[in-house]
Amino acid sequence: MLIFMLTFQFFVNALSFVLESSFNLYLSDQPHKDIAFRNVFLLSAKTIGFFVGPILFLFLESTIYMYFAAFFLILLLYEITKPLTYNMEFEGLTLKNLKMIKKLPLEYALVVIVDGMFFPVIMNYSFIILKERYAAEDITISIFWLVGGLSVIASNFLLRKIDIDVVKPNIFSALIVLNVGLVVMYFAQNSYWYLFGFFLLSLINPVFMSMIKSHFLTYFEPKHRSIALAFINTFNQLGTILLITLTILLLDTITGFQTKYIIAICLILGVIRFLFVIKILSEKEKEQFSNEANGLS
Repeated sequence: MLIFMLTFQFFVNALSFVLESSFNLYLSDQPHKDIAFRNVFLLSAKTIGFFVGPILFLFLESTIYMYFAAFFLILLLYEITKPLTYNMEFEGLTLKNLKMIKKLPLEYALVVIVDGMFFPVIMNYSFIILKERYAAEDITISIFWLVGGLSVIASNFLLRKIDIDVVKPNIFSALIVLNVGLVVMYFAQNSYWYLFGFFLLSLINPVFMSMIKSHFLTYFEPKHRSIALAFINTFNQLGTILLITLTILLLDTITGFQTKYIIAICLILGVIRFLFVIKILSEKEKEQFSNEANGLS
């Protein structure tokens, strides 16, 4: 089962990477809107899948993997007969292009690593917390995905409509709401309060994710954004692996260390990520002001 799922994930992620690289060629001067626009469709599909998945397992059991295999073959045949990335021109990963990352300010890489330590880790451990602390059933897990998916979709839909100049002044308010969500999740006495906290968290988190990705991608020329995306994914996954490894060691070696403490760790990481985002935004404003001054002169 593990080998099959890893193989499936490898090919699907590879196709997703190519498609997203093609999409990133055409970002506008408001890249957070474009990213939010894509996320609305992407997360709608994921929400349906994650919500229906646990329910389907109740009826189909292990035969569901046969349906996964059939779906993947259909997707592969479609890509062969009607290439989704036909005539797209973007730079691939080469040793020469890898040197471009040296020009990237350190805080860009750090903020993406911290971002990988934040939301993916919370989602991974939320299943364990819901099962261990609240004895959640499969339907509760489905509702967890539905609540998270709908709130993220709503957030991206709003980001699609809001200019960057409106987002920046309210970034501190967004941090407060995000932290309130994490505090509610930490002290929740039942699964309903935990889901409410997760709703607040997933409603606000896309603001930070879109800001990080949009500023990272626009640092590179359009044809090099596939390289930028590769680094975003790599740094993001590296952060997730590092924190999950650390928390597993803490759970195994420290007596009394509970899974809910991981929420507290993520609360600290959320504040660190906020400080990185503020620094990047301030540097972007200085750069924009300098360019305007040079233009006038």
